[in-house]
Amino acid sequence: MLQVEDIKIGLQFIRRGTKRKDVETIVDILRTYSDVTGDLVNTDYLATHDFMGQTVKGRYCATTIQMAIETNGIPK
Repeated sequence: MLQVEDIKIGLQFIRRGTKRKDVETIVDILRTYSDVTGDLVNTDYLATHDFMGQTVKGRYCATTIQMAIETNGIPK
């Protein structure tokens, strides 16, 4: 199984549970830190795919990406 440390910018995956099988590409990693303690609170991944010539962005957690790769594999 893919570990959270292995999710990097440029990784591609196909979301699960949708009729359309768009190849999503991770373009940014969004980290949220606590103002009080400075600890890392949350990590999200910004991914994009093309739809009818336009770029569509989506925000996903690590678990969603891990399940998608476990189900559909990494696209070639």
